[in-house]
Amino acid sequence: MKNKAFEELTIVDDYLFYKVLQDLTICKRLLGHVLKEQIGEIADVEYQKTIHVERSDTILVSGRF
Repeated sequence: MKNKAFEELTIVDDYLFYKVLQDLTICKRLLGHVLKEQIGEIADVEYQKTIHVERSDTILVSGRF
């Protein structure tokens, strides 16, 4: 992952998206704009977590395609 200057970041960059959504006022406005709906109270905020996936997990598919 390449580091970027702050001025190069956009809302799709993980860091900036996370920082913007930490401000509940901005979060509410952004969600309202994206969903085109009035947003009520935001509660039970849980911040991003890292998910570790084991490579040994296997899915077996049988049958005809």
